[in-house]
Amino acid sequence: MNKKTKKAAPTEPKHTTATTEPCIFTLADRKRLKPLLSQDSFDELMKIKEHDPLLSNLLDFNGDKIDMLGPISVNWWHDEGYQYIYQIGQRVYAYDEDGKIFTYVESDVTNVIREYHPSEEGYFEEKCAGFGIKPPLSPAKRGYDLLCRVWINTFFRDKHTNCDTSRWARGDDGEIIWFDNYSAARKWINQDKKNYYMNGMCRFGYNEYDYRQYKICK
Repeated sequence: MNKKTKKAAPTEPKHTTATTEPCIFTLADRKRLKPLLSQDSFDELMKIKEHDPLLSNLLDFNGDKIDMLGPISVNWWHDEGYQYIYQIGQRVYAYDEDGKIFTYVESDVTNVIREYHPSEEGYFEEKCAGFGIKPPLSPAKRGYDLLCRVWINTFFRDKHTNCDTSRWARGDDGEIIWFDNYSAARKWINQDKKNYYMNGMCRFGYNEYDYRQYKICK
């Protein structure tokens, strides 16, 4: 009678996304990073060294380390002017207009964008769109009889400095257009659509690949 062979205990994956103790690391500390991260997250962190030497150097040499309890997530966004925001674990790193890096602990990236110019009307939604983040909007229903405005969604293949990103409808003075009610906003949209077409053909901009969409909002 053959002896039953004892099954070997399943081995843990080389890369795991969970840890029970806070870890402190820099991008240069690859040996400590690898066991704590999935391969995808590890690869994302390493890309920072390629795409953004300034942030990479700050995390590696200036003592601004990342501390994290639990899984580590890596995300980054950039706008049409190639201004970057990174979210690594529970920290968000953002650049101001002078290229200085600010660190926000346990913050959502939308909160960081909101702090850029908190008093400028419409800036927050347009900046979110510029970073490729869906902005929070409050759509108005048909028959809405209070002041409202129009959000214009645009669709481009690649972001670039001349890209006409999604935005609020604005007048020649650069200010957001506020309409008396839903009906007035709809009339403006119909006229803008006529201007957008020529002889029945849509006049797409450079790298634009789909028709713009309009949303009437409170």
